[in-house]
Amino acid sequence: MSSSIAQEQQRKYVKRRSESGMKKHLIAVLLTACLLFSFGTTAFAESSGGQEPKTDGANISVAQNGTEQDDSEEVATGWFGYYLSSEDAKWPLDGNGKETYPDGVEQYTDKKGKTKYREQTRVKQGNETTVTTSVPVLSEHTFLGWGDKKRDRTDAPDQSAAIREAGKTIVYYYKNGKAYTLDALWGSLSIEGASKVYDGQPIGVNAASFALNDVALSDTYADQYEEFLNCESQIQYSTDKNDENSWTPDLNEFKFVDAGSYTLYAKQKVLVTLTDFKSGDTKQETREVVGQATYTIAPRPVTLTSASDTKEYDGEALTNDTVTATVTAEGKGFVEGQGVTITVTGTQTEVGSSDNTFTYEPKDNNTNLSNYEIKPIYGKLTVTENTTPTPDTTPTPTPTPVVTPAPTAAPSTDDTTPENTATPAPTATAAPTATPAPAPAAARAATTIPQTGDNFPAVALVIVMLAAIVGLGITVVLRTDKKK
Repeated sequence: MSSSIAQEQQRKYVKRRSESGMKKHLIAVLLTACLLFSFGTTAFAESSGGQEPKTDGANISVAQNGTEQDDSEEVATGWFGYYLSSEDAKWPLDGNGKETYPDGVEQYTDKKGKTKYREQTRVKQGNETTVTTSVPVLSEHTFLGWGDKKRDRTDAPDQSAAIREAGKTIVYYYKNGKAYTLDALWGSLSIEGASKVYDGQPIGVNAASFALNDVALSDTYADQYEEFLNCESQIQYSTDKNDENSWTPDLNEFKFVDAGSYTLYAKQKVLVTLTDFKSGDTKQETREVVGQATYTIAPRPVTLTSASDTKEYDGEALTNDTVTATVTAEGKGFVEGQGVTITVTGTQTEVGSSDNTFTYEPKDNNTNLSNYEIKPIYGKLTVTENTTPTPDTTPTPTPTPVVTPAPTAAPSTDDTTPENTATPAPTATAAPTATPAPAPAAARAATTIPQTGDNFPAVALVIVMLAAIVGLGITVVLRTDKKK
């Protein structure tokens, strides 16, 4: 048993030694492979990034326009370009209203922040280009040509200032890399407008004068170009630029009096001398320069104020025809000799208040209401309640008339007939003053027979007499019948 155990332990020990040896061998192989890989990549890498190095040692760079430039040569390049002198100036617009630059021209900003335009290809001294035939536009200005300013050279004669013609050749003159820029030349007629408040007198109009590049071009350069410009005619004026027969050099013909806005146009022909760059030959072309000014006359302010009035109610209409024209602190009112006729229409009868309104119209043909800014201010007409006591209007009652007694009957001749004596009616008493009385009792008494106890004897006598007569008649008849 002990021999078997010893053999088994020996076998496990040999196995462990074998596995340990294999691990050490594998680690050694991996370390060797890593060292070889590192050595190989370092040994075969190219410092030129895979490109063949230049053998002459020159540094080649790429210029802005994409062409190679050899900086080892003493060469300075630049651009031909254009300066429109005003941010409002534009190149011609296409059918969609989009500005179109000349072919091969791009916009850029120079070191002073000015917007300019240059040809996309850089040039060297002695290179040529053709002046663009594209004509820029600027409102109320006339394009005269391209100004080529005086240019200084240290190794050659200076280049004199000139005005270049579209489509002609020019040569890059510089050696120091500057931009060869042509200036757009604009001609205009400078004319000053004016304004005032209507005063019945014409507003003064001003004469126009020719101006070269009155926007964004230095006086130094403008002075260089003026010798190539000649104003060959008088300045003409008109209020209708489309009517050829309305133009005149006489400013006295323009009388702007009434309130409103007036535009005065001016035009003049200018002779431009153009110089060819290469030959130095010159030619002249005529340009028509225009200008305009606005004259404004404002309506004169006038305030019309109607009076206010008040009274207690009396059943009659309250009116007040007073209206005054107020003169402002600036002395504004109707111009002397002018005015309006006013009709007051305000009225108030019942208790309450209303505007004292009025209307107005020109007093004569000398007054034009459009020359005035009339502001009506209405006063107030006010009727208040009546505070005075109202007199008593109750009618005085009519007194009751006194009834005249009936006449007394004459004494009867028959001693057997009692005497008919009339009794006087009592005197009527007047009704109380405070309350109107009903129909007077006297009237009613005058139309009523009196029926009192004093008349009884006379009535009885009449009845007795009638009875006697009837009895007598009957007796007579009876007696007659007996005789038959």
